[in-house]
Amino acid sequence: ISHEQYDDARELYMHHLLKLEAGRERSEVYLAAAWLEEKYAHNVDRAEELIRLSLQESPGESRAHVALARLEGRRNNGGSASKEASVRRLANACISMEHENADKATDGRLYNAWAHLEVTSKRLPAARKILRKGMDKFPNDQSLFLAAGKVEERLGNFTGARELYGKSLSIEPSAPTLVAFAMLELRQTKPVNYTRIQRFFEEALLLDPRHGPAYNAFGNMELRRGNVEGARQVFERGLQAQCSDVASVYHGLAKLEMSLGNVDLARDILVKGLSQMETKERVMDTFHHDRAMFLAHSLGMLELNSNRAAEAMTVFQDGIARYGNSSQLLLGAALCEVKLGKEDSARHLFEQSVLVDSRHAQAWQAWGVMEMRAGNLTTAKTLFETGIKSAPRHGALWQAYANMEGR
Repeated sequence: ISHEQYDDARELYMHHLLKLEAGRERSEVYLAAAWLEEKYAHNVDRAEELIRLSLQESPGESRAHVALARLEGRRNNGGSASKEASVRRLANACISMEHENADKATDGRLYNAWAHLEVTSKRLPAARKILRKGMDKFPNDQSLFLAAGKVEERLGNFTGARELYGKSLSIEPSAPTLVAFAMLELRQTKPVNYTRIQRFFEEALLLDPRHGPAYNAFGNMELRRGNVEGARQVFERGLQAQCSDVASVYHGLAKLEMSLGNVDLARDILVKGLSQMETKERVMDTFHHDRAMFLAHSLGMLELNSNRAAEAMTVFQDGIARYGNSSQLLLGAALCEVKLGKEDSARHLFEQSVLVDSRHAQAWQAWGVMEMRAGNLTTAKTLFETGIKSAPRHGALWQAYANMEGR
C-alpha cells in the first residue's frame, strides 16, 4: 500500500483470505480490505460491502460495527446529519449485540464509539448512560471505565471520575488512564502535588514509552511550573522515542518555544512535525489522521497570528485538501480571508464550518463579528442568536452579542 500497489494489495488480501479457517480472522482481512477501498480507491460502496462481509464472518466483531458507523458518518463529510446516522447505527448495533450476539462480542468498543459520538455532540448525560450499560456488559474492559471517568470529569463529578480511573487501573494499568488521572489531579488538587503527578506520568511512560500524549501533558506541566529546561527535556525524550502520536510532542515543543517568543523556531517545529505526519499519510488510521489535522490547524493559526494571512491560508487549504472538511480548518481559512479583505469568500467558509459542526461557537462568533463590523447588524444578530442556541454556555459568544446590542 505504501508503494501505491493497490491491485497487488487486493490480491494479497484475497489470497490469504482463502487460507484462513477462523471467522474472526477472515473478518479482520475483510476490514483491512475495506480500509484500502475507502481510503485509496475512494470506493465507498465496495468498502461497505466488505465491512458487511466482515460482519457475516463475525457478527459480534465490534470493530466492524464501528467501521460501518464511521463510514456512514464520512459519507457526507462529517456533517451533523451524518453524525446522527452514525449514532443510530451504533445504537442499533448495541441493541442487536445485547440480544442476538450476546455471547460473541469480546469487548466494549461499540459502546465506547457510541458514547464518543454523544460526547462530541455535547450530550454528556446520554454518553454516561451508554457507558454504564457498556460497563455492566463488559466489566473487565478498562477502556470503558476510562471513557466513563472522562465523562464524569466533564460533568463536574471529580470524585466519580477518580473512582472510575482507579477501577480502570485495577483492571489493567494503561498509559492513557494514568495520563487522565494525572491531568485530573493537576486541575483539581490544591495545592498541586507535582511530585505525585510526575510519578503518574513516569509510570505511564514505563507502560508505553511511545505514548505521545503523556510526553505532551508531562512537558506542559513542567512548563506550567516554570521548569522550562525540564519541559524541553521531556519533549525531546518524546521525539527520541519516536512516539506513535508524534503530533502531540511536536505541538508541545512548539508551544514551549512560542511561550518564549521564539516564533520562527516554533514554526520550524510545526512544519517538521507536519512533514513527518504526511510521510505516514498512506498508512494513517483515523486517530493519526485527526492528529495530523490538529497539527495543520496549529501551524495555520501560528501563521495567522504572526500576520502572515496568505501563508496561513495555504496551510489551511492544504489541510482541507488532505484531511477533508474540518470545522476548525474551515474556520481558520475563513479568518484568513477576513484578514485579506475577502468577505464573500469568508462568508462561504464560515457557512461550511458551521454546517460541519453546528455547535462550533467560535465559528458563529467570528462570522457574527465580521458581519457586525461590515454594518450588517441584522445578519450579525441572527448569527449570534443561532450560535447561542447551539452553544448556550459559550461566554465569548454572549459577550460579542452583548457588545453589538450595546452599541
